Amino acid sequence: MKESTLFKFALAVSLIGILALLIIVEKIELPLNSINSINDAKKENLIKVKGTIEGIKETPGLFILNVKDETGNIDVLVFKENNLNFTKNSLVEIEGTVQEYQGKNEVIAKRIIT
Repeated sequence: MKESTLFKFALAVSLIGILALLIIVEKIELPLNSINSINDAKKENLIKVKGTIEGIKETPGLFILNVKDETGNIDVLVFKENNLNFTKNSLVEIEGTVQEYQGKNEVIAKRIIT
């Protein structure tokens, strides 16, 4: 087999593989976690929680949402990169990473669905 033919074949297989990975990543969904189940083992990991906004604090660079579900409540930090509107008592689904701040776990939001 010629080197140019082998190169074209390898390039085509690589591109198909990359495309397949992109499709798979888009379809993977995080499991829903209860707020009470967020513990030290989940620090630095990506999680998803769903709850009601109990309180909203606005600072110059971010929003701090207090989100509550049936098991507890947690603070969620949302950076003001996008033009987002939050209202108290609205239901939200949040994907983000767990961080510890002053001895309490909080979620740094990556994606919010209202």
